[in-house]
Amino acid sequence: MSQSKLNKNGCTTTHERGQFAYEEFRSALFNYELRVQWDYRDHKGRLHSGIAKSIEEAKAAARKSSGEIID
Repeated sequence: MSQSKLNKNGCTTTHERGQFAYEEFRSALFNYELRVQWDYRDHKGRLHSGIAKSIEEAKAAARKSSGEIID
């Protein structure tokens, strides 16, 4: 798990299989409430991503999307 930039020049930096990465942000779109943008590269190499209200919700969404266990 890491909290680094999720993209570089618009391309994901989540390249390793089994890698979960996230970045916290605030946006006027969400009334400046904290949100977590997340990426998860599953063991088959597919990228799953989304936005959640917390890191716990982000991990749950990644688990649901990929069907894999995420620490």
